[in-house]
Amino acid sequence: MLYKPMSCREGEKYPTMLYVYGGPCVQLVSNSQRSVRRLNLYALQVFGYAVVMLDTMGSCNRGIRFEAVLQNRMNFYNTNDARTRVEKALNEVLL
Repeated sequence: MLYKPMSCREGEKYPTMLYVYGGPCVQLVSNSQRSVRRLNLYALQVFGYAVVMLDTMGSCNRGIRFEAVLQNRMNFYNTNDARTRVEKALNEVLL
């Protein structure tokens, strides 16, 4: 999930904060208004920061198949998964 700065203009570069919890059993990103309650992320937007929030492989509430990929390989998948998604988010918005 990408939170753009309040004054975001195309082609401009903005400082970017990565918000991630890489452990199991937590889901940060969801298709709901729950994420709106993160006032610290809102404050960063107001002050001109972009925030990339992501769940790494193994986050809960996505099914056993999604979580099982990590068994005995958590560090490898979480690191590569996070890197790939951060690069994608940064390329999409030219931050």
